[in-house]
Amino acid sequence: MSKTIEVEAKEIPPTLPPPSITLTIRRGPKQGQKFSFTKDVIALGRRDDNDVVIDDPQISRRHASLSWEKGKFILRDLGSANGTFLNGVPVEEPCALREGDAIGLGNYVVLSFSTTDLGKTMMDLPGPEKRREIAKRDASVSSTAPPVARPRPQTSWSGLVIAGLMVFLLLGIGAVVAGWFLLRESTTTCTPDAELVKHVSIADGTVVEPGSRIDKVWKVKNTGTCPWEEGYLLVFYSGDQMRAPDHQALPGTAPGKTTNIGVTMFAPFAPGTYTAVFRLKSPAGEYFGPELSATIIIEQPPPLYPAPTGP
Repeated sequence: MSKTIEVEAKEIPPTLPPPSITLTIRRGPKQGQKFSFTKDVIALGRRDDNDVVIDDPQISRRHASLSWEKGKFILRDLGSANGTFLNGVPVEEPCALREGDAIGLGNYVVLSFSTTDLGKTMMDLPGPEKRREIAKRDASVSSTAPPVARPRPQTSWSGLVIAGLMVFLLLGIGAVVAGWFLLRESTTTCTPDAELVKHVSIADGTVVEPGSRIDKVWKVKNTGTCPWEEGYLLVFYSGDQMRAPDHQALPGTAPGKTTNIGVTMFAPFAPGTYTAVFRLKSPAGEYFGPELSATIIIEQPPPLYPAPTGP
């Protein structure tokens, strides 16, 4: 006598709830810090009311957002001053995120995107309610079905030999691939270096007006073997900062080529001699090349009334 199993039909939800995701700071303040969320909308920026707060001058107060739409997380730039990037490409319209994507905020900060709930990220599975019903049905069927006798597998020596040869072959292929990657890594290592060619503007010792804007420019040559690409920075190093940024991106420059590197400062109001020193920095955090300095003089203003002469 056959047994009929009835399964209650339930409506499949139109979309899955958002999975748990993790954003990890790969470059920037508090490198290595992780942010984990399970929510529909995630805000990123410098202001304290964001979900991901990054204290960096290049990050806008409300910089970018991630939103769960139709089974995917969508990255949007929120009109930031220094831009949002997905795997190095500027985000000019909403972009869908994938596992391991790199989210760039401004010219320096980079976060990695990953999902931590694997079960909810398999988009080709049915909804949670339907999966539970399928599991319940399979359990009831297996509990009523009679046991089936299965023959015990027999192991032959020839099978063992073939399996051993396959393992040996796979190990050999793995060793060759690993060696190729090590050789490639050793041959692609480069060394960053630079040379100051000349001061293009604001020669050392220039007298400027108190509080005036200073646009300092150096001509610098890339004398190393590394191209200056994403992650290469001009960093304030020492002296009088004069409201210059803590760091800014270097112009893209190939080895052997020269480029103009400029920084904007503002002169103090008090009389005196002021010097700001900057250095070039690689993505690995290594300073290289000469110190790039700017020295200005603010003179004592003349008295409003001339000193009296005569008795």
